[in-house]
Amino acid sequence: TVLGAVEDGVNAWVSSHGAPTSTEVVEGHIAPDALVLDVSDPGRVLEEADETIPVELLWRRAAELVDRGPVAVAAGFGVRAGLALGILERAGVRELLFWKTKAAPPARHLEPYG
Repeated sequence: TVLGAVEDGVNAWVSSHGAPTSTEVVEGHIAPDALVLDVSDPGRVLEEADETIPVELLWRRAAELVDRGPVAVAAGFGVRAGLALGILERAGVRELLFWKTKAAPPARHLEPYG
């Protein structure tokens, strides 16, 4: 049930808070050309990561990533990445993307037979 309506709600939001943004999503197992930030569970290691900061600690350390160029938030699915992107946007990181590391199976390396 809708209790009310806002006349021209999207434009009212833009006037008050600025235009909403979207975040580029990169899929696959090749690291994007950016500072790769691993926000996964503590104890998990992402070899391609330039920085590892569990999302639980990111509020305290987000300022470290401001003015370091594009930041690719690496996560398997999206919950941690969504939280991290919001934190980093709020901290002032301007160029963000989400690297969905579980989007494609890793390339298989086959050994010659015989």
